[in-house]
Amino acid sequence: MSCIPACRTREEEAEDLLAKHLPLLAEVQQPPTVTLDEIMKMSELFPVPFPAHSARLKTLLKRGTEHQETLEKQVNSAYPLIHARVLPLLAAFLHNKRLHGKKKEKGSHSSSTDR
Repeated sequence: MSCIPACRTREEEAEDLLAKHLPLLAEVQQPPTVTLDEIMKMSELFPVPFPAHSARLKTLLKRGTEHQETLEKQVNSAYPLIHARVLPLLAAFLHNKRLHGKKKEKGSHSSSTDR
């Protein structure tokens, strides 16, 4: 029994979702610059205990291994990396939110081409 044209594989569906939603995923805005004090305060409020403290900003400053200006520059130049296999998952998530999300979610997960 052969597959009729309407029968699609998950890979084909994922490719279509990526083609539709990748422009939104690729939109990058520069986050606001934060000071070292601001990021250390946010770090203290993090609800999960850190497994090691040797790489925390306050530890690096206390030891004198890094200068405050260097750490602040590094904090403000950090960005997340994702594996290529995560892109279809993100596209499916955005597609689902656009279709079934709350009004606020539908607006925040739509690109300028959808409006």
